[in-house]
Amino acid sequence: MAIRNITSQSAQLVGFAGGGLLVAAINPSVGLGLDAVTFLLSAALLRRGVRRRTAASPQTATGRRPFLASTVVGARVVFGDPGLRALIALCWLAGFYVTPEALAAPYASSLRAGAVAVGLIMASDPVGSVIGGIIFGKWVPEHLQIRVIGVLGIFAGIPLILCVLKPSLLISMALFAMSGMLATAYNIQGTASFMRRLPDAQRAQGAGLLSSGLITAQGLGALGAGVLADRLGPAPTVALAGLVGALVAIPIAIGWHRVAKNR
Repeated sequence: MAIRNITSQSAQLVGFAGGGLLVAAINPSVGLGLDAVTFLLSAALLRRGVRRRTAASPQTATGRRPFLASTVVGARVVFGDPGLRALIALCWLAGFYVTPEALAAPYASSLRAGAVAVGLIMASDPVGSVIGGIIFGKWVPEHLQIRVIGVLGIFAGIPLILCVLKPSLLISMALFAMSGMLATAYNIQGTASFMRRLPDAQRAQGAGLLSSGLITAQGLGALGAGVLADRLGPAPTVALAGLVGALVAIPIAIGWHRVAKNR
């Protein structure tokens, strides 16, 4: 999980920072066109570089539930278990902590900065995520990670709260990176613990629920951030998202502490 996170966040770092430079050097339409070409190259690479494999546990078609029925069973398993419920809620906190990326353009504009600053703001979280993946993936023992992931969910919102002071670009980037580092720390271990805790028969359904819920939370968070930023401004909206995220994380952390204590 740590290697996967470091790889994906490093790619985002290059993409965001490079995208900002590309847009500044040419224009957004050409930049998006070049980005589309990279997706085609990725598809070609996957097509040629990944070979088909048989399932680890062959299953006949008659033994499979319909999609909706299978999804309902997976949801019941997840939300019926206090540990799984706390872990999935912890991961879905990303709906609050995605706000800096969602508001990168208006945030940069409020600082009277250009397209490069937008890319740098969006790259700040991945920078912190790479650092967090290295530190927590390599140097922090797993038993300690399991104990503190709930607290890290709270702490990830605190750097964002400081945006209420309307800091400069560099300080804002440092705050976003710090939030990304803490969020990555609880996400890596939280996702691993979630997958381990799922029963074998419901692992795919549980993983799908975690992933789809995460994407939905991020989309709703970005939408809500845009609506609030029109009224409050970018920096106060980021601060409010950090505050609400930290407050929501408190009962989640308490619930996970009770589960982890009884392990």
